[in-house]
Formats: sequence, structure tokens, C-alpha cells
Amino acid sequence: MEGRALAPGRKRCRTAGPAGVDRSRREAACRTPGPGERNHGATVHRRRGSDMSDLSPAGWTVEAARAEEVAGMVGLDGCALPAPDADDLTWVVRAQPGGAALATMRWRRGNSDTDLRAWFRLGWAVHAADDLKLFRRQRTLLLGHDLTGADELYGFATAAELGEDRATAAWAALLRVALQAVTPALGDEVRPCIAQLPGLRDDAGLSPVWQALGRHFHAQDLDAAQHQHGPGWERHMATLLPRHLVYASLLPATAQGALGRAAASAQALRQALVQVGFGWRGHVGLADGGPVLERWPSGF
Repeated sequence: MEGRALAPGRKRCRTAGPAGVDRSRREAACRTPGPGERNHGATVHRRRGSDMSDLSPAGWTVEAARAEEVAGMVGLDGCALPAPDADDLTWVVRAQPGGAALATMRWRRGNSDTDLRAWFRLGWAVHAADDLKLFRRQRTLLLGHDLTGADELYGFATAAELGEDRATAAWAALLRVALQAVTPALGDEVRPCIAQLPGLRDDAGLSPVWQALGRHFHAQDLDAAQHQHGPGWERHMATLLPRHLVYASLLPATAQGALGRAAASAQALRQALVQVGFGWRGHVGLADGGPVLERWPSGF
């Protein structure tokens, strides 16, 4: 693995592929070839002599990451990872000690005094009247700060050559080390650890949730806004969004169906998180509606 850089991930297509073309082939066509690969249309080919045998989970090692090797890696949402904060704990999985990174994640300690955060909470509004024989449930969104102060796992990225099974194994290895390292000491404030996953995108690379809701309050393209405002961009977005109850049932069906659903690139990570006790309680990201998974010290 020496010398194999972390592949830059996928580029988002801004134009949907032709009707009838398999989605996986369109996604492959959008991905930038990694080292040792050539991109021919919809298929990524590996050059002769490139050996994938060193990607077996057996013998993998988890190590503290060097700041210079993770800054700029492309995350699961297709955006470059910011440089780690000074107090962050950052790990990488390697096929061998000192080798190239196969996957990475970070942990940061929450601060309820200075770190204001915001999410939507999915809920229900029920309208009932016996004399009118009315009983109607409607899905709702309410902006709030419930998880402000939570510890957080974030900064997720994997090498493009990892398949889904190996990616799940890589996330599991990272989570074992991360959760052992950050288990709160007795007497610490009881608070959750969260992991926010990227939400669904359509074939054109657009977020149905952003197109239906966010863009009416912020005129920029979602990716451009995230790039301009950086890691704290959702805090900026929260100041523009309505504070009152939003009826999600009035959004287009594509947006309703995307709420709480993780992008395909994050499915392996979600599976690994659930296996170590994370669960979803209805919180979603402000921009793309991706799920926010929670793990509480007392159990989910």
C-alpha cells in the first residue's frame, strides 16, 4: 500500500444520465479514477499488476492520523474534509503500519456553552375532530437545538478501492478504537455521541430536501454554500430557516422520501454505527435531511 494515496472519491454529476442507463454505471462514470486506474466511460479499469490482496481486513491497523494526510481528503458527501481542530482525535485505518489510509474518522468533544448547533426534528401533527369524522396525521419538521453539546464523530472518508464489505469492516475497526478512547469517565456529564450522515442526492447530484426547502431561504447552490461557509455553515443556515412548525407533508414526494435517509456512500458507515449502539431518533440535517444517529451512555 506504500505510495497509494487516498482516492479523491466521486464527482457529483450535474446532469442526469440518459434514461435506461444503470445508476451504478453513471456513478462510476462520475468518479475520479484513483491511483492505478483508468476511467473509460462508465467503467473504472485497474492497470495490470495492481494488487488488491492487501485490502483484506485481516491485519489492518488503526493509528492516530497525521493532520497533513487527512486535510483535503474527500468525505462521504463529496466535499473536501477541513483540517482537524487542535483538540480533535483523528484516526485512520491502514493495511499495514505506516501505510496509506484506507478510511478515516474524527471525534470532537461537545461544548454546550459555546457550540450552538441546530437540526430539524421529524415529528407528527394530528388533526382530529370526532363530529367531523376527521383524523389526519401529517409529517412535520421543527428546527431545534436538542443535541447541542453532544460529542460527535465526523470527518468520514474512505479510499475509493474499498468495496462495501471492506468499508463496513474499516468503519467497524475505527469505531472500536474511537469508542474505547472516548468512553466518558464516571462523573462526567451524561451526553450523547452523534454522527451526522450525508443525505440522499438525485441523479443530477442535487439534494431533494434542499431543492424543496433550503433553497427558498438561501439562494446559493448547496455545494457552493457549504464550500463558502465551511464546517459551521449549518449554524449560519439555521438563522435563515423558519422557527415555526413546517409541514413536511406539503413538500414534494421526493423530498419527503429523502428525509432521514443516508446517501449510498454512507450506508456501510450507518450499518457499522448501528452495530455499536447508535440509533436514529428523528433528527436530520438542515441542508440535505440526512439522518443524525445518536448513542447515549445509558443505552439507546
